[in-house]
Amino acid sequence: MAVTVRTQASFTALVLVLAVALVAIPLLAFDSALRFGLGIALIAAMGAASWRLRGARRVRVAVAVTGSIAALAMGAQIFGAGSDWVVVAHASIIAFVLLVGGNIVVAVWRTSEVTLDTIVGGVAVYLLLAVAWSSAYQLLEFVAPGSFVALAGEVGHWGPWQTSPGTYPRLFFFSFVTLTTLGYGDIIPASVPAAGLAVSEAVTGPLYLAVMIARLVGLHTSSRNTQTGGSEPRG
Repeated sequence: MAVTVRTQASFTALVLVLAVALVAIPLLAFDSALRFGLGIALIAAMGAASWRLRGARRVRVAVAVTGSIAALAMGAQIFGAGSDWVVVAHASIIAFVLLVGGNIVVAVWRTSEVTLDTIVGGVAVYLLLAVAWSSAYQLLEFVAPGSFVALAGEVGHWGPWQTSPGTYPRLFFFSFVTLTTLGYGDIIPASVPAAGLAVSEAVTGPLYLAVMIARLVGLHTSSRNTQTGGSEPRG
């Protein structure tokens, strides 16, 4: 049964916060408080976008729980509470982002018409894919140091390679570069698991765009045919 996304432009705030994060994360490498504030803003925007959708109660509860754990663990990680929190932070962020992204994908996929909100929701999921892979890269680098190699050295335009335990701003950048298959080559996977993660992201990015665009075009065509009664326009 087709459903419609609940509110107009309900994903706009999420996309705007994600856009700010793209610019701000490398610039906030030295300011723990601002990085934590941006992280909380991201979690809040993702949680709000997911919560406003009509979904199963257990999914909404899972989003709330994983989001709360992610916020707590992120704060503990940034302010140096211990290495165990690094693993908890990245694992909970991955789970949280996948739950939110999956919830949005289901809503967008099931909608009966293409609206601005539908398009913005699709864009939001695309950006969330990079966020999830970024945490996966950072978790891998923390557990197995040397999984990635920065060819430009440890300090450069994107800030220090590691600002606090398990925090690698340049891997956030690397994730978006990989998702878009841009590949500057300044950071390279140096282990089999790292290469596997990079390949899976590089494949997922274009595949997601192709499938989602095909879906939206199909919905738009179907909607226009319904409105015109399936008849050809008269000359």
